[in-house]
Formats: sequence, C-alpha cells, structure tokens
Amino acid sequence: METVEHKGVGMRLIKTTVAVFLCLVVRVLLRRDSTMFYGAIAAVMCMQATTQKTIHAGVHRFLGTLAGALVGFLVLEGSVFLPGYHAWSHLVVIPAGMLLAAWGCVLLGRKDSVAICCIVYLSIVTNFDRTIADTGTYVVTRIIDTGIGITVATLVNRYLPSPSALHS
Repeated sequence: METVEHKGVGMRLIKTTVAVFLCLVVRVLLRRDSTMFYGAIAAVMCMQATTQKTIHAGVHRFLGTLAGALVGFLVLEGSVFLPGYHAWSHLVVIPAGMLLAAWGCVLLGRKDSVAICCIVYLSIVTNFDRTIADTGTYVVTRIIDTGIGITVATLVNRYLPSPSALHS
C-alpha cells in the first residue's frame, strides 16, 4: 500500500481559494445581486492541475450548465400548462426532462457535461413553490455566475505559478 506524505497546503488549493475570493470580489465590483455561489462553485470544480485541464473542465461545465438551464427553463415554464403538475405529474415530467437534457449532451458528444447538466436542471425544476420570482432571470444569472467562476479559475490557474515553477 502506497503512503501519501502530507506536505501542507498545495498550490492547487491556494489557487482555488484565490479564485473563490476573486469571484466574490467580482460580485462586489459589479454590484451583482446574485450571491456568486454558483460562480464560486464553478471555480472550485474547474480548478485543475494545469490550465489546459481547467479550460477543459470549464468548457464541459459551461455547456452542461447551458443545457440544464435551457431544458429546466422550458420544463418549468411549460409546467403551468400541465394539470396537476405540483400534485403528481412532476413525478414523471422532472425525470423525463432530465433524461432529455442529459441525452442532448450525449448526442452532442459532451458526456463530461452530463452530471452538471442534470444538477443545473434539477436546481431549476425543483423550484415548485416559485420562490424564484422570475425563472428567466434566475437561469440567466446562473449561467453568468458560472461563466464568471470558470473564467476566474482559468485566469488564476494561468497566471499564478504552478508547483513546478516554484521548485525550479
């Protein structure tokens, strides 16, 4: 069994923390009403060992976010036309819509986008009580915040030194 030596806080963790900090700074500077929660989460999830891997993760996250948001928006907005949606039909509609969104990612050759697609979709369509006043605004904000997080993670990974650069 291989043992792993604990070396303390690594550069990837530092870069991730800096990216989250910068997402919050962007929120303040742009006076965004959103919490930037989704931007910070995107920064955490997209930060990888290399800039190229971060870009790859970011592309898949963004495409999955777009697909899940689009299908989620359509399902939620269309639900007002379904009799008994909140009582029972959502039990079929929500999983069917998720299948459709995920299948769309697969058909487009974006299997790495499926998980986030499903998560974004579910975050939209499970808003039964309409606690989100405007679904369209929520969806657009969600996409923008995710894009900000991906961009920040990519820039931080690109411009902060890598562990190999520190030891050279």
